[in-house]
Amino acid sequence: MNQFNPNLALWIWQLINLVLLGLGIFVLIKFLIVLFKADKAIDEVREYIKRRN
Repeated sequence: MNQFNPNLALWIWQLINLVLLGLGIFVLIKFLIVLFKADKAIDEVREYIKRRN
């Protein structure tokens, strides 16, 4: 069991890093979309308040 293939370990490690990187980018994009939508919603609320006054 001590003769573990180091290339396989490296490949698995790179795969895990790639998946984590992909998840990080996905979360970042989702976060930016949510922020952008919230910003637009805040602008709409401001416009609505201006029109009411």
